Amino acid sequence: MLDLVRKLSIPSKVMTVFGALIAIMLIASIITFSNMSRLNTALGNAARVQEFRTTYAEMIDSLGQQRQAMLYLLVASDRSVLAEYSEGGERFAAAEKEVLQFVEQRPEIAESVRDIISKAREWQRTYADNQIALTSQYLTVNQARAIEATGAPGQLLEEIGALETQVSAYEQKLSEEARAAADAAISSVDMATIASNVLMVVLAVLAALFFVRQIAVPIRRMTTTMLTLADGDSTVKIPCMDFKDEIGHMAGAVNTFKENAIERERLQEEAEQARLREEKAERDRLEAERIAQENEMLRQRADMEARERKAEAITALITDFDSKIQETMAEVARELENLMDISNMLVNTADQTSDQTAAAAASAEESSTNVQTVAA
Repeated sequence: MLDLVRKLSIPSKVMTVFGALIAIMLIASIITFSNMSRLNTALGNAARVQEFRTTYAEMIDSLGQQRQAMLYLLVASDRSVLAEYSEGGERFAAAEKEVLQFVEQRPEIAESVRDIISKAREWQRTYADNQIALTSQYLTVNQARAIEATGAPGQLLEEIGALETQVSAYEQKLSEEARAAADAAISSVDMATIASNVLMVVLAVLAALFFVRQIAVPIRRMTTTMLTLADGDSTVKIPCMDFKDEIGHMAGAVNTFKENAIERERLQEEAEQARLREEKAERDRLEAERIAQENEMLRQRADMEARERKAEAITALITDFDSKIQETMAEVARELENLMDISNMLVNTADQTSDQTAAAAASAEESSTNVQTVAA
């Protein structure tokens, strides 16, 4: 059963629990409705019994009212009491219909009630109506009183009283039965309400325990595991791997994270080893370069010393060459000064020749002007 529950998804678990709660509520509602129906039926029966008792009492009271009016008529010969007698008759007739409707479904008292009504009608027709007719005339009043003196009307009413005792006993029985049925229905409603409430509380507690054990606790364990993984501990055991619901899927995902973390640690370790190898190779390379640079510096130092010795020789040659050049340049300067003196003499001669040429040109121009004037 527990394995079957674990295979259900969380929504299915929730729906199952709430379905059970709803089913219990429906069953409790049906039981309560049934008990309420019984209670309503019992209360309805009690109300009908009470209504019958009231109507029956009204009928018997109206008959008594007629009887009292008749006795007062016989004693006082006051016919104004006939209004009260008529009112009692109307009340009796109205109550008679309702009483007969009720006893149609109560054969236990139907015969007694019908006998009471029959004897009441007999008393009204045989004695009361005859006595009322006789008291309408002064001479026959004593005849009406004589009928009462025979005891026949009283005997008939005594028979009605005996029947009333039977009906009253049955009324009491009906009342007690209706009250007992109502009490039983109320007790059933109370018991059903208490039982449904207790069952709902128990089921709610069981549902809470179920949610705690099947959902809350596994989720808390998964949360602790994920936090442990987040702290870098990849040796932690993944719980709830046997669950078939969303928690089991979460456990699978966390297990994948764990495997990825382990793989990541392996790759990191390999990368660290590769980095160490690269650093060693780089140190070796740098050491080789340093040695090469030191060798190169030694070679360059040797070359520099050779160049310095060569430079010193060249400097000595240049110094000797400069001395010779300076001597040559001094001699050339002296020669240039002689050439400058000769050049100046030639310039002066050229200037004199230019002046003589200009004077000759002016004389020629003047002669040309004179010739042009003569020609004109």
